[in-house]
Amino acid sequence: MATDALSHKQIGKLTVNLGYASSFPEVSNERGSSTRIAQHDFLMNIAFTDQLIGPFNYTFGKGVVRHDQNPMYPTNMISNAGMSDDPMLNDIHVQHILQGSAGLDYNLPFSWKKFDMKLGLLGTYDLALRKDTDEDGVDFRMKEVTLKFSQAEIYSTIEVRRQRVSLNFGTRILNARVFSNALMGNPEGAQFYNSYKMRLTVGYHFGSEDLMRGTLNFPDVDPDKM
Repeated sequence: MATDALSHKQIGKLTVNLGYASSFPEVSNERGSSTRIAQHDFLMNIAFTDQLIGPFNYTFGKGVVRHDQNPMYPTNMISNAGMSDDPMLNDIHVQHILQGSAGLDYNLPFSWKKFDMKLGLLGTYDLALRKDTDEDGVDFRMKEVTLKFSQAEIYSTIEVRRQRVSLNFGTRILNARVFSNALMGNPEGAQFYNSYKMRLTVGYHFGSEDLMRGTLNFPDVDPDKM
């Protein structure tokens, strides 16, 4: 019975998030020129949040991301299929990513129009699961499935929440990225740049908003009534 009560409390600290992020950085390539590219992330994750001390909470999450990039670079055929070294222009480059995240939040001591609010820092760590390119609408996949470091980011965030639904807006403040070798001309090694990037997620919380206020009030479970 006590185990069931504990499980209920732990489930109440989970949140399912759906989100979108975008950035338009200007990136230098190995030829010494620069190109402005468009990057779009479509993400889904599940996060665990608990009280650290007082109004501070910590969060850990795991999820998946589809990263779309309009690189304006030709496809590296050797990396993709090993069939030819002739470049092929592509419209979009896609990466499927496993993403881990960790965050620290501060619950503001006031509400705005019945919305609870908090400020925070969120760090993400990406592992590229598979690199795909799309040429003329045809899905063109790399022959080898990979799981390699792709990107690490830190965001400053503000979240508003009412009952079980929250809206989280983040702005990137630090970034390190390794570009895919599926595209010719991409720079090698980790690239540190921080063009403006916004991140917006909508969350559904399994527990009540008590955690936002720094109080974890779960109903007592009477073993005799279980």
